[in-house]
Amino acid sequence: MSSILGLIENAKFDPILTFTLIITVTILFNLNKISEFLDSHRNKRSLKLKNAISDDISDELREHLKQEVDVEHFRLIYGVEVSPKMLEHIFELKRMIYPRVGFRHILRIAKLGQNSIEVKEKKILKVKMSILDRISAIYNLLAGASVLVVGVWLFLVADQYTLLSLALTLILIGFGIVLLIQSSILLSVYYANSALKKHGNVNSPKLGEDCNS
Repeated sequence: MSSILGLIENAKFDPILTFTLIITVTILFNLNKISEFLDSHRNKRSLKLKNAISDDISDELREHLKQEVDVEHFRLIYGVEVSPKMLEHIFELKRMIYPRVGFRHILRIAKLGQNSIEVKEKKILKVKMSILDRISAIYNLLAGASVLVVGVWLFLVADQYTLLSLALTLILIGFGIVLLIQSSILLSVYYANSALKKHGNVNSPKLGEDCNS
């Protein structure tokens, strides 16, 4: 505790840094309220869809609204926005590879979009990444590892800490971890295609390969 108080007493506060910290802390304290507002808006839309289904409408429109309700519930529960067709692909993919592949990997694949799942004759053949998604994931992997290593190295080699240097070090470490998590889609695609191979659908993929070939 004394070392922390020493850091605060010896810190030289920069106006811009102080303002940034105030804004950041304010956002963090109000994240729950922001989340509640967004959830309230989405719940209202879901309720409107449910009420519309109970109205005297055509069978075609009722079926369409039921699909929209499923999509809304999926987004509210898992935080992933998908199309009705993509939702069908996700459940079919889950049927084929779960529990060999965890559902969190399937959710990451859902974020890639409908074109990430190749289907032929109502049968899922493989999961693929676009060139842009693959480049982005590889960049996040390399950048995340580099930033994390730099942050840990600064933390270990520093002779003494100031409040600013300690904050910068922790930010670097946290940012590196976030980037590495973003790159985990490479593993998710690899695991999914490996499981599909065991299901008898695809050739053995290489890590990070989009399986277009």
